Amino acid sequence: MAAVHLLCSGCFGYAAVELDTVPPGEKVRVHLNQEGLGDLAEFAPDLRMDGTLLRADAGQLVLRVPTGDQTVGIMTRTLGQDVSIPFTRIAQLEQRELDRRRTWLTAGAGAAAVAAILTSFGEGVPNPELPPVEEDPAGFTGARALISLFSISVR
Repeated sequence: MAAVHLLCSGCFGYAAVELDTVPPGEKVRVHLNQEGLGDLAEFAPDLRMDGTLLRADAGQLVLRVPTGDQTVGIMTRTLGQDVSIPFTRIAQLEQRELDRRRTWLTAGAGAAAVAAILTSFGEGVPNPELPPVEEDPAGFTGARALISLFSISVR
């Protein structure tokens, strides 16, 4: 299962972009300036907020930031809050994007790990204290195993 996770994972990073180039619905990271932190401190303790861009209009950016998860049965959904950020408070805007180089490195490392695990299962070194396994020339080994599988002991 870990190998499947490694082979299917993608590595994402953030790259600086202009606000005009980001369509609504994209994942973004907003870096705030020190003066503009104010009432946004609860969402950005380290002067940055990650979220989904909802819209940009009239001098402000509306961002949906995750606030927690709600679990009902086997279903989990992320709860979010819409936050309006004036453009004057934004120091830098970054868009989340797939880093192909890191993704290929992760996939290569996962494939190497799977190959190492699969090749580690081998014949091994025979134990000299055990008697050698004799081949069954008539091919009764399978029949003997089948019979012993369905045998019922009677007392």
